[in-house]
Amino acid sequence: RIQAVVGPRPDGWRTRAQFSDPFGVALAPDGTIWSSSPELGLQRLAVPAGDSGRASVPRIADPGTMLIQRSGTFWFSHMRTPEIERFAADGRPSQRMSQGLSSDAVQTWLEDREGNVWAGTSNGLDRFRRTKLTRVELPGPGTYYAIAPADSGAVWVGSNGSPLRRVGPRIEEFPE
Repeated sequence: RIQAVVGPRPDGWRTRAQFSDPFGVALAPDGTIWSSSPELGLQRLAVPAGDSGRASVPRIADPGTMLIQRSGTFWFSHMRTPEIERFAADGRPSQRMSQGLSSDAVQTWLEDREGNVWAGTSNGLDRFRRTKLTRVELPGPGTYYAIAPADSGAVWVGSNGSPLRRVGPRIEEFPE
């Protein structure tokens, strides 16, 4: 077990560390240093000057390796389950993922220049990225869809069972 408490240092930082067998240590965009361990969960090790260090820390069950993106989003592997978890520092609900990984355990993480998150496992690399596509639910029946580009990034959608539609910021129907 490692335990250290350091009061205000000359550079203005405060440090408090207590963990055993840490699985991850990461630097957040605000300068806070975080640690994850199965015994003590997620905890702040060092906070920038002027930060009370009393912000609520999310409870993460059995955290393993971790990554904190430039956006402040946390990514964790879990020790007892073949899952990864992602949550934003702004308090949005967390998201757990368990299917589609190349292995049950993430051993290392990386965020590349484009903001893609890479998870390194014993069986390969998994990439997570924001999609450039937006899911659109079209009302009514339809089969044999056809699509074509429209102006301003919109898309024309037609089918034999529904009217012609222009899908953009909103869906417009052209029944004629």
